[in-house]
Amino acid sequence: MSYIKGTISKIIYRNNSNGYTVGLIKIKESDEEVGKIETFTGVLPEFNEKTIYQLNGTFTTHNKYGYQFQVDSFEIVLPEKKDELVDFLSSDLFPIGEKTAKKAKQTRYNALYRDIEDSFRSFFGSKVKLNAGARSGKIIIEYSSNEELARLLEIVK
Repeated sequence: MSYIKGTISKIIYRNNSNGYTVGLIKIKESDEEVGKIETFTGVLPEFNEKTIYQLNGTFTTHNKYGYQFQVDSFEIVLPEKKDELVDFLSSDLFPIGEKTAKKAKQTRYNALYRDIEDSFRSFFGSKVKLNAGARSGKIIIEYSSNEELARLLEIVK
């Protein structure tokens, strides 16, 4: 399985009834040689433009649409720099504004990760596995069935 990490630059197509999405991601890091922007596809929730995502899956070549990345799972990558934290916390993922996010930047970074992890756990429920911390720098949302994915997509809408 490969990964690509970056920010979503454009959603080309999205089926709101089943979550199937075709989009473009601006690559910051990958375990394969890829271009600066790659096409991705998969059943996914709506993405936030300011958030950095790690998409996990495989590169494929579609007969009609060409080279693309088929997403099997994704991770929200927590900011690695304190300045990126304000954008992350003031995004649509959290119900706080930019002013509160700037105040949060002054708190201890590790404590903030724990708070974010607790917020995600209470929001998504106990069946969802979340991994967060200053060392990992990411939150992983896993699901075990199509029904659970459908429930998560409804929550994220």
